[in-house]
Amino acid sequence: LAQLRTPKLRQGANSGRMCYQTAERELRLSGLPQSSHVYTAWASMEYKKAGEHRRARELFRKALECDPRCSAAWLQLGVMESDLQNWDKAQECFEEVLTYDKRNSRVLQAYAIMESKRP
Repeated sequence: LAQLRTPKLRQGANSGRMCYQTAERELRLSGLPQSSHVYTAWASMEYKKAGEHRRARELFRKALECDPRCSAAWLQLGVMESDLQNWDKAQECFEEVLTYDKRNSRVLQAYAIMESKRP
């Protein structure tokens, strides 16, 4: 719903935040574990739509607490760190995925793009 509200319905990041906060609360109230997918999507929205890289970093970390092998979280965190020119942090993120998924084409591509930009 948050992904629909922000770009397609042209509602701002606050509207998206409300959706993710509701999902987080509902999972907690129902006794279900928190979702790495919810936190990853939320973090991506914070970075891409709101420009809140610190908050995005916190949410990616929450996603990785839920699932330390969440390749989507590692990939998107790595791309964000690369965009912010935190080359070593980006490299760590990409290499983490490659330790258990050596042929992840999205990670390999993002890693190559990062390396091409790195001074």
